[in-house]
Amino acid sequence: MSWRTIYCPHNYLTFMILFLILVLILGLIFIGVAGLAFRQIGFSPHVTMLILLATLAGSYVNIPLFRLRTIMPIIKEEYISFFGLEFRIPQLDYDEFTTLVAINVGGALIPTILSIFLL
Repeated sequence: MSWRTIYCPHNYLTFMILFLILVLILGLIFIGVAGLAFRQIGFSPHVTMLILLATLAGSYVNIPLFRLRTIMPIIKEEYISFFGLEFRIPQLDYDEFTTLVAINVGGALIPTILSIFLL
């Protein structure tokens, strides 16, 4: 007797194929809707495809602007042994962390340039 309460009649390959089909259909719908919107603004279909491809390719590129350095308290643990028992002693220490602030080319720079062009 199996203790599984949920029976899955399909294997993972079927789910992966259905997921890829869903992504493909949603991508085509997005391209159609975005293409229609860009055509109503006044762009040709070639320029629309170029903008969409530049946005997609630019989404992998981040341009670093600056770094923020912060000093935060960290609790570090030290263990000592006393009469065969091990005790944990917390100690307060400070460590420096950095955060990189960057701008995404496909998600921020290209839409901003496009908006400025339309103004």
